[in-house]
Amino acid sequence: MSALHVPPGRPAQPHSTSLLNALSEMRALAEIGSYFGMRPLLERVVPRGDGHPVMVLPGFMASDTLTQGLRGFLQRLGYEVHAWELGRNPGLRLDLCEKLETRVEAIRGASHRRVSLVGWSLGGMYARAIAQRRSDDIRQVITLGTPFRVSAEDGGKGAIARMYMKLNPQASADPLMASGLARLPTPVPSTSIYSTRDGIVPWASCVEQCDARHENIRVRGSHCGMTYNPLILAIVAERLGQREHAWRPFRRSGLKAVLSRPVCDPAAA
Repeated sequence: MSALHVPPGRPAQPHSTSLLNALSEMRALAEIGSYFGMRPLLERVVPRGDGHPVMVLPGFMASDTLTQGLRGFLQRLGYEVHAWELGRNPGLRLDLCEKLETRVEAIRGASHRRVSLVGWSLGGMYARAIAQRRSDDIRQVITLGTPFRVSAEDGGKGAIARMYMKLNPQASADPLMASGLARLPTPVPSTSIYSTRDGIVPWASCVEQCDARHENIRVRGSHCGMTYNPLILAIVAERLGQREHAWRPFRRSGLKAVLSRPVCDPAAA
């Protein structure tokens, strides 16, 4: 695992996923299995939560069911965890974004603490857009395999993108998609966790230019197993565990160096 720093003015260019990567999505089953085996150990060694609210947003056509592993893990660490609660994620919709913003505002008002957003895949697009529109309510954004650099004009590229457009024929006309907000650097600290072996989205579309408040962390793993991958969960816990207003980029040292060995990847043994 390593952080990929993109030189200014030369962002990585999005490209399609390979057939080999698509087939390797079967590794998600191993990642889910390893989650249940390693969870007790992870919960003992990662930083405990400070109790601030965290909202977890699922990917395209997924619901809260597929983020149960991540949400349960964070809840046991001591965070105030909130789910999506909007059924299946049908794609970027301004009306859904506004509903999420209303909930974020209510959570902030009740807890008197800023909300961290963790978005998996397309859920991360919502997280980044909300951070743009409600930055005063957001503490940080963490995305997992989120192709935020894909624009409305890229809509027909790749099998997954074509399926998205087929299920959302008016997607490019939706104000949220057309605004391109998710593509912009967030006004709050952000971490993009991605895998070059992602079989669903082109990994380069998940990478942004690094600076003092924005980072990319590369891991080995599938796209579909990201909310259960023990390595990713450990990184998310470490990122959320930082003190507010004291955010620092991820560093491979101590516990993080131990966890940097790929999880559920026989080739890494």
